[in-house]
Amino acid sequence: MNRLNGLNRINRLNGPPKGGGISWSSYWETREPSGISVTQADTTATVTWTDSAVLGADGYKVYAGETLKATVAAGTQSANVTGLTELTEYVFKVVAYKGAEESTGITLTKTTYRYRYVRPLGGSYGAENGSSYAAAWNGFADITWAEIVPNTVLWICGTHNEALTVSASGTSDLHIIFRGDYPADAGVIDGTDSIETTVMMAGRDFTEWSNLTVLQATTSCIYFAGGTHWMYDCEITDSGDQNTEVNTGGLVYLTRCTIERGADDGCSAHDTGRYIINDCDLNDNGMAFDSTSTGLTEINDSRFIKTGVNGANYIARRCSFLITTSNPILAAGTGTLVYCLLDIRAYSVGLAPVIDGNVNLDNCTVIGNNTGYIRKVAGTTKVLKNCILYDLNRIGSSEVGVLNLVNCNKYSSGVNIIDSNIDEITGDPLFTNLAGGDFTLQVGSPCRGAGVTGLGYTEDYAGNPVPLTGIDVGCYQSS
Repeated sequence: MNRLNGLNRINRLNGPPKGGGISWSSYWETREPSGISVTQADTTATVTWTDSAVLGADGYKVYAGETLKATVAAGTQSANVTGLTELTEYVFKVVAYKGAEESTGITLTKTTYRYRYVRPLGGSYGAENGSSYAAAWNGFADITWAEIVPNTVLWICGTHNEALTVSASGTSDLHIIFRGDYPADAGVIDGTDSIETTVMMAGRDFTEWSNLTVLQATTSCIYFAGGTHWMYDCEITDSGDQNTEVNTGGLVYLTRCTIERGADDGCSAHDTGRYIINDCDLNDNGMAFDSTSTGLTEINDSRFIKTGVNGANYIARRCSFLITTSNPILAAGTGTLVYCLLDIRAYSVGLAPVIDGNVNLDNCTVIGNNTGYIRKVAGTTKVLKNCILYDLNRIGSSEVGVLNLVNCNKYSSGVNIIDSNIDEITGDPLFTNLAGGDFTLQVGSPCRGAGVTGLGYTEDYAGNPVPLTGIDVGCYQSS
């Protein structure tokens, strides 16, 4: 048994032994290619994989279904597959081969996209049937929506000065995708301050939007009523009211988007609509959720500049809030801020609340300049745990609400009207570089290891792991 195990161990490193009727494929179980992915462009797909160093193999073969589409040499990690049919499910397979023998291989099942194109109204685009960039539909009103079926990609090319009313839905597995990154003809939908809603999504479901710029509607740049939708890498700006609006139970995922300069709100939710926001920039406007949402609006790893959040039911994790204007309210309504950084040092207009409403803070760092304060609100109980409150004018107010601090440091802050202050951490928190905006903690800081445990969070403001014990106060962990 030991001799056999030793032989197999050598064979896996150097290839199978000569003779004996032992096949190559029996030795490829641990040497398969891996990590297969497929990227489609019209009727061609690029299949890529990780070369797992199948020793002694001649190369790789790529199949679409049972049809051999490409053969490449050992060490190659991609191949083009041509002649695909739109809206067709294919099983793509990559195998290693030696002579006539093939490994089991790895597979990926994918339904091919249908591609359609729309260009600005008033041009001349050949057949204008949407089948290609050269034959694009002539403006949004020219779109044949019956052709926009699930798993269709609609390229929005060029700058459009008209409203887009979407008249198709995807499915949970096959979405409808709107893209604005066609090479050398980026997609823009510009309301020119004369169109009430530039993109209308009433009663539609399962759509994706990527790399588009939508701007200058008189009311809403994008309106979602119901359904689930995703937006990636979009810029939505300069609305007369709200940049994005979600209603009627809709759920909108925003990822790596820039939302800025809405006259009222950057993102608003009404009538049980909600958002899940990741890695977005929200500038010169805020988020308002005046709905009684059936679910939680989540904001993660995002940046608020000159704005804040006000909603019925939300949680913000690892977000930064930077105030440079006359409105320093960073959080109001009913919500929780977790490992967030709130910087109002540039605010100098007068005394105003930084935290209003029924908002709780866990492991947040709040930096003032002796102007902002944390407000009590009648009928609410506000709890701050493991927070640094630095140079605020006051903590609490004379109103009837309740404000409780747990393991907090309130260095250099003024008047304190607090209902309870459990295990206060005293002394300068010793930021690494206060003037330079580095609010990590120096060695010797009284806030190191002084926090209450058991809050259940796993990442700090910078994405570092949160230890189970010895938790630091503030938004940064030092270990």
